[in-house]
Amino acid sequence: MENKKISSAQFVDAYFPVVDGVVRVVSSYANTFTKQGNECCVVAPRTKGYIDNEPFEVLRTSSFTVPVFEYCVPIPDRKSRKIKKYLKTHKFDIYHLHSPFTMGTFAIKLAKKNKVPVVATFHSKYYDDFLSITKSPKFSRFLVKVILKVYNKADAVWTLNESSATTLREYGFKKEITVIPNGTDYVIPGNIVELEENASKKYNITKEDNCLLYVGHLIWQKNLKLIFDTLKVLKDQAFPFKMLIVGDGYNEKAIKKYANELDLDDVVFFLGEITNKEELHGIYSLSDLFFFPSLYDTFSLVVREAAVLKTPSLLSKGANACDGVTDNLDGFIEEASPMAMALRIKKIFSDRDVIVKVGENAALNIPLKWTDVIKKVEKQYQEVINNFKK
Repeated sequence: MENKKISSAQFVDAYFPVVDGVVRVVSSYANTFTKQGNECCVVAPRTKGYIDNEPFEVLRTSSFTVPVFEYCVPIPDRKSRKIKKYLKTHKFDIYHLHSPFTMGTFAIKLAKKNKVPVVATFHSKYYDDFLSITKSPKFSRFLVKVILKVYNKADAVWTLNESSATTLREYGFKKEITVIPNGTDYVIPGNIVELEENASKKYNITKEDNCLLYVGHLIWQKNLKLIFDTLKVLKDQAFPFKMLIVGDGYNEKAIKKYANELDLDDVVFFLGEITNKEELHGIYSLSDLFFFPSLYDTFSLVVREAAVLKTPSLLSKGANACDGVTDNLDGFIEEASPMAMALRIKKIFSDRDVIVKVGENAALNIPLKWTDVIKKVEKQYQEVINNFKK
């Protein structure tokens, strides 16, 4: 007997042309659902001049741009008649909010009006974001209490792993939490050798180079200071390496300045944001070690993407990103200090056979396919819907 199709509306505070982990997750949800014959739409803020070209409906709300952070902030209650009419007419089975801010409260309000259950996924360490912006622990704790009200109004709350569930409980959330991980649609392309050679020529990296890689937003919360402090130790110790940095972000200028002050310009190369998947494949495959010491991320898609291309990651001990990674088996985990990281990098590169073996294990153990994840999502959606009806 064929499973009943479930229709869903995905609510998110940012969407293309903005590219970050949450945006890519929502896009993967909607694309995978649509390919499987489930109706899905995305409700997101409007970006001036951007035209959507998706196989599903993207409903855009009014928004304004925060200049410093270059993010569109949704104002969903303004001029939202068409969106409200669309959601009411299509009678989606479930709403899924991926942010506890204005779009989250909008989803909760509409769900109550349309008598639809709501799932909320906890994606980020919001306290860290608040503290980075406000510099006030007290005010940051107050803002955490504000967003907890949104999660408390949802019919089900999901996190990406047990570590992020612990973080949410530390924030004060007391209800049941379901763990639903993210997947990846990355696969090793048939022309990977060609893509790696292209990256090698473009960025002047050879197989003999000790090549490290970081892919992600250029924001201090990602522990980028630790990356550069570690690289400074390595350079001072005359360890040969090259570091590729892929991404952009609102701290980009300050981060580049810091790297320059540490005299790392000859070994650190900022490649900017790269949206071409084939080029990224080549860069991942070319690199020996994915250096991602972030303590901020609740779940890291880029660690999974690197693993698909058999590039093992070096992560910080105690980080949520370590979930599912075993030290020296399918990744490397080290204390989050420049000296400890530098010593570990030197040890890792002392035996390239180990890097290869750990990378192969990473490809086998770490990535989950989105199709498999969505099967679990559908099952959980149905459970939420059934409980809501009761």
